[in-house]
Amino acid sequence: YEGIVAGQTDHTQGEIRFWLTDELNNTAWSDYYTLYWDWIKPIMEEGFEGEAFPPEGWTVTGEPLTWLSWNDYGMVYYTDSDEVDWEVFPPEGQRQAAVEWDFQGNEQNEWLISPEVSVTVNSVLTFKTFVRLRSYDYDEYLVKVSTDGFNWQTIWSAFDYPAGVSSYDEDVHLSLNDYVGEDIRIAWHAYNLYGTNLWYSWFVDDIKIRAVDTIVGVNQTPEIFNSKTFPNPFITITSIDFQTSVAGPAFLSVFSSDGRKVYEQTFPQLSAGSHQIIIDGNAWPSGFYFYQMRTRNGTSGGKLFRQ
Repeated sequence: YEGIVAGQTDHTQGEIRFWLTDELNNTAWSDYYTLYWDWIKPIMEEGFEGEAFPPEGWTVTGEPLTWLSWNDYGMVYYTDSDEVDWEVFPPEGQRQAAVEWDFQGNEQNEWLISPEVSVTVNSVLTFKTFVRLRSYDYDEYLVKVSTDGFNWQTIWSAFDYPAGVSSYDEDVHLSLNDYVGEDIRIAWHAYNLYGTNLWYSWFVDDIKIRAVDTIVGVNQTPEIFNSKTFPNPFITITSIDFQTSVAGPAFLSVFSSDGRKVYEQTFPQLSAGSHQIIIDGNAWPSGFYFYQMRTRNGTSGGKLFRQ
C-alpha cells in the first residue's frame, strides 16, 4: 500500500490506497480511502521553549555547591571529560534542558522533576536525549517515577545501553501502563555513584506523555464529490470546478489516452467550499484525456478533449 499524510498541524488525516492482485495475477491500484484517527492532546508536553526555567510546575533540585544544575540552553558547545568536543543543537524548537558536568569537581546530584500528572489510561512517556551511554566513569543518568514525591522507581537508565553517545538519535519510549489510576511525577536524575561531579553533560527535550491506542479506523465509504470542466472540448485552456465539504489537501492528475501522466498538481491545503483549477493544455496533442481529482471527500474524474 501507499499513503499520503495530509498537511494538517495535528497530522490527523491522510489517504491510503492498496495494490491489488487477483488469482490471475492481474494487478491494479485501489481507490483512495480517507485515513483518520482522533488526535488526542498529550497528557503532558514540554519542550522548554518558555521564557522561564524551570517551566511552571517543574522543579529543579541538586547539590548546593555546584552551579551546573539543570537549566535550559540553545545550542551548546562543550568539551567532555575525555576532551571530546560536542555541538548539541535542540532537536525541536530553539531550547533544550540540560545538566552540564562540573569541571570544577563539585559534587552533583541533579533532579529535573515534572509537575504531577494523572495517568487515567494506558500511556507512554517519550522524550529525546543526548547522553553518554553506559558511562564508565560511574555517572548515572536515570528516569524515575514517583506516586508520592518521595519514593522513586527507575524506569530508564542510560547504563542499560551499549557504550557510546545517544545524539538525539531517536525517541525513548517508556510505558506508563503500570501507573494507570495514579498521580505521578517523573524525574530526570543525574549523579555520580562515587559522589563526585558528573563527567558528561545530559540533554533532554520534547517530553510527552500520550495515551496509547488512539487510532480509530479507516473511512471506507468516502462521500463522492462532483466536479465539472469548462470549456470541454477546449483549445488551449480549460478549468475544473469542484466543491469539497472538508478542508484538506487535493491532488489533480491528467492522463493521456495511452495512460501517460501529462499533468499533475498538488494543493497541500484547501479550505472547504468551491474551487476552480485552471489547466493549460496548450502543449498537449489533440485527443482525449482523463482527469482524476482527489480530496478528502473522495475521488472524481472525467474526460477532457483537446481540439
